[in-house]
Amino acid sequence: MKRLLMTLALLSSTALLLTAPAFGQNIQEAETEINFNVDALRAEKQLEQELWSYLEATRPAGLEKGRIVVDINPFEKTLLDVDEAQNRLVGLHLPVGVDVRMGQEAASEAKIAGDKVGRMGTDIDGSLVWATSLQVTDATAVRIHFTDFQLPPQTALYLYNDAGQAFGPYTGKGPGDKGDFWSNTVFGESVWVQLHSELTGAAAKLREATFGIAEVSHLGERFELAKQVSQDKADCSGNVSCVENAECYDWSLLNIARKAVAKMVFEDDGSSYLCSGGLLNDNDSSDREPWFLTANHCISSEDSANSLETYFQYQSSCGSCSASYSDSVLGASLWATGSGGDFTLLQLSELPSSWGLMGWTNANTLSQTGTQLYRISHPKGKPQAFTQHEVLSTSGTKWVVTDPVIGTTEGGSSGSPLFREDGKVVGQLYGVTYSGESYDLCDASTFNNRDGALSYYWQSVKPYLNTPTNTYKMHVSNVVASTKKISTFFPLYYAKAKVTVVDTLGNIVPFASVTGTFSGDVSGTYSAVTNDQGQATIQHPALSSSKPSVTFCVTNLTQDYFNTYDSASNVVTCDSN
Repeated sequence: MKRLLMTLALLSSTALLLTAPAFGQNIQEAETEINFNVDALRAEKQLEQELWSYLEATRPAGLEKGRIVVDINPFEKTLLDVDEAQNRLVGLHLPVGVDVRMGQEAASEAKIAGDKVGRMGTDIDGSLVWATSLQVTDATAVRIHFTDFQLPPQTALYLYNDAGQAFGPYTGKGPGDKGDFWSNTVFGESVWVQLHSELTGAAAKLREATFGIAEVSHLGERFELAKQVSQDKADCSGNVSCVENAECYDWSLLNIARKAVAKMVFEDDGSSYLCSGGLLNDNDSSDREPWFLTANHCISSEDSANSLETYFQYQSSCGSCSASYSDSVLGASLWATGSGGDFTLLQLSELPSSWGLMGWTNANTLSQTGTQLYRISHPKGKPQAFTQHEVLSTSGTKWVVTDPVIGTTEGGSSGSPLFREDGKVVGQLYGVTYSGESYDLCDASTFNNRDGALSYYWQSVKPYLNTPTNTYKMHVSNVVASTKKISTFFPLYYAKAKVTVVDTLGNIVPFASVTGTFSGDVSGTYSAVTNDQGQATIQHPALSSSKPSVTFCVTNLTQDYFNTYDSASNVVTCDSN
């Protein structure tokens, strides 16, 4: 399945508003599914330990910690410690600016440019190993932003710490094959960076390796996962008193959600953030895609999606303050997002070893007063917490509004799926609403929870979750050409056209590039991209002192996922005004 490349900056919230939800539409649903593979989890842990032992044993002799030291200044440290972004801000990006270019000449240790920050050594088979280390002062954990990443074949880079964590191999142009990526998160303030070549005559190949360490994310005290999985540092503080440990509720309805909901760590605009989200099933039984639902205010860009790291089954036993997680997945791509309903649908780079796929329904839950709904989330990035909710009659067209009955949510819970007793998702967490100057998260009378309703944004996610037989051809369903006066005070007009694009099943097609030609009193060929309602607005740049007569005709559609423009199926191709 091809990935939708998200290159469109989101339009204004007005442009993203959906039409009224089709509550009379046919109810469409998917069932839950689970795959709990204990052997695969054990095998992964064993492989990580074996990799760690191998990397430590082959590290070049004499290489000390802190060859590259990155300090955080007091002002930056204050930013990390301040309780802002509703506890979702957990890290700051700090510049490094190291370029490792292994050399253009014969690869002896003295001539390798990277030797200024690292050391060369040999593996047991005589192949070359190069390593360096970063020390990010006072960090709880570290992520590395690699740029210009290009390794020759059979050469790989690894990351590890002194506590048994090891990640890699990162090969070629790295995850996503872009030459630019954020690494897995390494716990602690020190990270070993190690490059191995498996080729005979490795010197000639290793010198072709290049990569930059542009920056690191200094994850601070609020990224408590690094401490929580350590028995000697675990603590139960941080959440408000009414947060309920999900492991204290042995309810069968929670079994899928425990394995589907993940803690999210991602990068955006110079910082690292936390949110929650969950894996969704689709209706294609032949292939299980790692669809992942979260909130638009968490992730709304391809870059942030690419940087995502998800931690699955991050749980704390009932009555315990220590915690563990099963495994993590690095990287995702963005497929659909919108501020209307505050939703984002991602596709993770892979499924975790053991997983739960939550079912879903597009049935209207908005006005079902008194209905009991449920949630598992990661408040403040802590281990899984449980909340039970009751639907209020004040729910509108976009939001499922509820009162908490058991437990509560906090910053970091955003994006967590809201589901019925049958385990089917009906929305995801936007936040809380309240009247007055403040609210108490442990007093349900002072606030309500608000979730984006899947029934509202259904048409945006339907192509991915419910149409596995789609031919992925697209065509134009509507063209409206018009003219408009720019202001009541100025007699100037402009021409525009609004084009709606759908697929063969009638689903809207977002992020399609629409190209068309104006003729009449204005002329020229211009393009625009469809929003999350499949509509592109193309405006002619010229202004006219009198109202122009205009015709607009679509000439081409392109989009990486819906890869065929079926012009013969166009309902309309041109319109005049």
